[in-house]
Amino acid sequence: MMIAFSEAALKKELMNDATAVKIPEGQAEELADLAAKEVKKWLKGRTRVTKNDIQRITYRTLAKHNESLAFAYAIQGKVI
Repeated sequence: MMIAFSEAALKKELMNDATAVKIPEGQAEELADLAAKEVKKWLKGRTRVTKNDIQRITYRTLAKHNESLAFAYAIQGKVI
């Protein structure tokens, strides 16, 4: 499914996930900013992007910096 990337929506989603795993607000904001920056960098020059592409890049970035947040992001909306 083709979507338009929204940096604000991604950051909000990540902040909600960070709250769920009890990451302090300041650290959560840094991680959300970092993930959004990496997605924006990856998007440059691409004309067709799917939601899965954005999720994959976001997850990879988060996994390098905070495994708890990466896991929360990966399972979002899934029943465990």
